[in-house]
Amino acid sequence: MEKHTLDSYVEVLTHTKQVAENMHETVAGYTKMAQMLEAAVDGLESTASRVQQEVAFILSSFIREAEQMVNCYTDVSWAQYMAALAQAKKVQHERKSRLVELLKVKNELRDAKCELVYDKNKMSM
Repeated sequence: MEKHTLDSYVEVLTHTKQVAENMHETVAGYTKMAQMLEAAVDGLESTASRVQQEVAFILSSFIREAEQMVNCYTDVSWAQYMAALAQAKKVQHERKSRLVELLKVKNELRDAKCELVYDKNKMSM
């Protein structure tokens, strides 16, 4: 009976050792995966930051261009353009404007510019 008990302990210890080794491999795998995810998030944040800076620069250019334009357009189309300009300026000056907001107002300002309609009466002045 002692031999059976000793063999049982050896089996239990062997199994326990295998479980511990598997757990170690699993923990190492999770650690590696967590490090890879952290690096990916850092990369995405860096890319998002660069994109946000680029969009903010483009938005600034659109705003400067709109401010320098002469009104030779219909009152309705000009009012829409000026409303888009006002909204763009508002978002631009907010301290924590998100990329989505910047893109939205940039696109709205660009679209409003495309929708400007010349007023023949104003052009002849």
